[in-house]
Amino acid sequence: MKHLVWFRNDLRSEDQYALWKATQQAEKVIGVYCFDPRHFALTPYGFPKTGAYRAQFLWESVRALKRNLEALNIPLWVFYGEPETTIPELVKTHGITTLFTTHEWTSEERKVTDALKVQLQGIAFHELQDGFLFHPEDIPYHAAKEIPEIFTEFRKKCEKLSKIRPLVEPKAMPKSNYEITPELPTLASCGITPQSADKRTAFPFKGGENKALARLEDYFYT
Repeated sequence: MKHLVWFRNDLRSEDQYALWKATQQAEKVIGVYCFDPRHFALTPYGFPKTGAYRAQFLWESVRALKRNLEALNIPLWVFYGEPETTIPELVKTHGITTLFTTHEWTSEERKVTDALKVQLQGIAFHELQDGFLFHPEDIPYHAAKEIPEIFTEFRKKCEKLSKIRPLVEPKAMPKSNYEITPELPTLASCGITPQSADKRTAFPFKGGENKALARLEDYFYT
């Protein structure tokens, strides 16, 4: 089986459920991320949807993901293009049989997901729940109407009856799984003019999984 992991708003390799699932009993695993041109367009009000600093942070996060996946012998293909256009070509080229991704909830992301599903009929498409403290299947309620209106009541019951799931670690693939992929698209190719951060900024943070973990370590333990 040849699996593809579609990264969206979950740019990490550690405790990444879709990646973990994909690396179980697969002969080949590759990843893909798309810098969607729609994310860099103007809103109906004339403002850029993604500013220069946010775009830089995103680019750094994708670069870090690519490096971390390389350590697992998993190549990350990165495109500037709409997912429903670029991913089907990648699926065809690599003979992908199954796509794994994290379930997205908001309207714009759902439209992209639905459009891609139309293009990938015949391919197993798995949207996995991730990013929760308590997994939806583990909370002590069987239907939405059972959830109390008061958060404190909800929290106390979850703390008493639910357990946080353990971290999952993706399996490293054999070296033969890895292949050299093109460099990341530049910010300029996304229509973004890079900006230099003011040295007086109170938020001198860089993007990427490793930087995020270091920030957590510093915040909680330093």
